[in-house]
Parts: sequence; C-alpha cells; structure tokens
Amino acid sequence: MYPELERFATPLVNRSGIQADPEDESIGPLDRTNFLKVYPHHKYQIWTDEHLRDWKSYFSPQGFKLDEMLLENHFQMKCPALSITSLDPIDELKPYMYRSSILKWNYGAHFMRHYDNWFPAQWIRLWGTTRPDRMVLRYEEGHTGQMVEEMAIEPGRLYLHDSVKPHEALAYRDGVYQFFIALDPECLKIGIF
Repeated sequence: MYPELERFATPLVNRSGIQADPEDESIGPLDRTNFLKVYPHHKYQIWTDEHLRDWKSYFSPQGFKLDEMLLENHFQMKCPALSITSLDPIDELKPYMYRSSILKWNYGAHFMRHYDNWFPAQWIRLWGTTRPDRMVLRYEEGHTGQMVEEMAIEPGRLYLHDSVKPHEALAYRDGVYQFFIALDPECLKIGIF
C-alpha cells in the first residue's frame, strides 16, 4: 500500500474481491480517498491539517455530496484472505462485513489524523491489534484538537472504534498487525455485541 512508510495491507472485503489489486481503495483512509476525488492536485502532497479542514468544509452538511463519496458499504466483495482459518472466530460477522482489512506496520508507519464516519453512522467499525506495546492510537478529545492516547488495549481483542472522532496511529516498532472491520448495523440483530 505505502511501502515507503513500511505500511502494508491486505483486504478482507473490498469492491473487486481481488486480493492484490494495486488500486485498491479499501486499504487506506477513505477521507483521503474522497478528498483526492475532489482535490486531485493534493495527491502527492503531505496530508496536513489544512487539507483535512478543506475536506470537512467541502463535505459539511451544507455541501455534503454523499452520492459522490466512497463509503464503507460500497465495499462488499469478500476476498480470499477472509477464508484463512485464523479468522474463523469472526465467522458470525462475515456475512455483515463491509470494507475490512488487515494492516502490517513496521517502525514509522502511521495514519495521520483523519476520521472515517459521521453521525448518523451507517456502519459499525471494529479495530484491534496484535501488538499494542509497539504502537500508539490516539483520538481527539472533545472538539479541542488535543489528541489523547488510548491506553487500555489488549492484544488480539476487537474493539468498537469511534471513527467519527479524528484519530491517528503510529507504529514505533516493527511487526504491528491491525484489524479494521466495518459491519452492517444489521449484525446487531444476531446478538453478538
């Protein structure tokens, strides 16, 4: 995905069902993908707070163009990696999965501050990591702009991920695997939460 950042990914659910699609939009932040659809001249520039403000402004409730955006529920094709036996514990979730992936980060890999959702949320987002001792995940506190580290993360556990809040992550050692799973809210009807 971004080898210069030591950030790699494999999709579990994307738009094509192809495991190694070089143009796969499912394995990076969708706010950046959607922003670049509107402002393609920013593609090779560093993602800055100014760009995020532009994006928020453009897609604010006054200018919101939902029909022009890629959303989690646009990604519904299961990829072969979803069938690996280590993912058997989430079998009940698989029919409800939208855009989902496994990321591998080495030292220095990161997502800059971004968000993936808004109210009313149209999907549920789960997140987990194998090595919380090798990374940091931070969320914006309130609307202060202050980023606060999430401290109580257990390896291998999936958490509800509040991607309405701006968040960022950084690996400070090699070998950090992360799981990003988007779900159709209909999954709540099967009583697994």
